[in-house]
Amino acid sequence: MEECSDEDSDGSDGSDASSAYCDSDSSSEEESKEVRNKRDMNYSQAQRKEKASSAHPNKRNIAKRKNSFKRSDSIPSMSRHVRKNKKIPGSVRKPTNNMVIIHNSLMEGGNETIFFNYPKYVGEDKKANGKLKQYKQSEMRKCKLVVKISETTHIYNSVVNSCKNAGLFLTDVGKDWNLLWTSANKTEILRNMNKFQKMNHFPASFQLGRKDLMWKNISRLKRQFGSEYNICPKTYIFPHDYRRFIIDAKAKENSKAYYILKPISASCGNGIKVISLATGLPRNKKNHLVCRYVSKPHLIKGFKYDMRIYVLVTSYDPLVIYMYQDGLVRFSTEKYSLSAKSLKKRFVHLTNYSINKKAEKYNKNSGKDTDPCEDQKVLSKWSYQQLRDKITELGYDWVEIDSEIKDVIIKSIISVEPHIVHQQNMYTKHRN
Repeated sequence: MEECSDEDSDGSDGSDASSAYCDSDSSSEEESKEVRNKRDMNYSQAQRKEKASSAHPNKRNIAKRKNSFKRSDSIPSMSRHVRKNKKIPGSVRKPTNNMVIIHNSLMEGGNETIFFNYPKYVGEDKKANGKLKQYKQSEMRKCKLVVKISETTHIYNSVVNSCKNAGLFLTDVGKDWNLLWTSANKTEILRNMNKFQKMNHFPASFQLGRKDLMWKNISRLKRQFGSEYNICPKTYIFPHDYRRFIIDAKAKENSKAYYILKPISASCGNGIKVISLATGLPRNKKNHLVCRYVSKPHLIKGFKYDMRIYVLVTSYDPLVIYMYQDGLVRFSTEKYSLSAKSLKKRFVHLTNYSINKKAEKYNKNSGKDTDPCEDQKVLSKWSYQQLRDKITELGYDWVEIDSEIKDVIIKSIISVEPHIVHQQNMYTKHRN
């Protein structure tokens, strides 16, 4: 096949040569020396390729793997995503606020930072912990503040509106930016960042975001500290742990156990299944994991729920963690059951908003003042404060529950701290 492609590419030269020597009687003189030499050279190259491929059948695959490692820049390839509409329209690039507010550093010798105030429609101003300075956009011409939204991430309205309200210009090209909003950290960007540039992710933050890597980090500390790190159900990463999973699942003590199958880096409930020995065990799937299903969760009026708690890490060395006072509580839209038929019903076992918002029984929450359990209906999304009030009403100690939640958060972040600090020390020049 390679010989044919070479001949096709040189067809124009061959036709010109044959027309130039068409008057010759001898068949050996029908082609020019130049064409014959070219053809012989192509033939010998094809022979060498054939010998190399037969001697090393996996040589091409090895080369492909090497190239893929170079492209990844130590970032999992599954996290890469390129926007369909790459360009940001010019009409939305300018800030909506004519003023830029600068906040002094809370640390000695630290740099001043941008103060992100609440938008006007919120109806209140954000409280500052230090001194503020205000500048007009006309005064900031020489040092215009810019946020760059990478093409590897979606354009979120909340991010765009917050930045524009703080007086930042939007861009999607160039290296002159103050804030980079991206889904993956490239090593070349980290190396070239100056002390006035920030981005939304720490290096190697995928160690916490990907399910398989998170389990590896937690299980490593579980081996070291024992029961102190019993914060995650037992997990099997496919394909490496598949045989061990089959042996454990078929053991007598696990005959009635339930498991949940998940892709390692998917979101929004995609690809999730609840399985058991009775329903049939899954095949050995790459980029998937199975963990022991919490089959007896706490229910409110028969409905399963989860908590989305917002945490901000501003530094890993030293470790500084902030937990927001409010968050979200997401409910399933059908009552919980472990019957064989219900295991396939996503509205019973999954609490993802992206799934349950399509259900007929989805009940919208109109505001904070509404009763989430009004008229025998359970609203499908609560605030964190509404859950706290309900848990207290049911007779549980919320202070103890809140303390255990914080304990899980701290231990999870500590498990990935070595990876992130190592990457930060290796690739970044400035502690910003």
